Amino acid sequence: MAKFVRASMKGWAWARENSDAAADIVLIMMTQALKLKIIKEE
Repeated sequence: MAKFVRASMKGWAWARENSDAAADIVLIMMTQALKLKIIKEE
């Protein structure tokens, strides 16, 4: 569990320091999830 917490904290620190890149990653993931949802609903 400690390794998970350390990795999570490291990821959040990176996201704070690289907010534009983090936002791009989130947007890509959300776009993929939306496309998958649309495909499943067809």
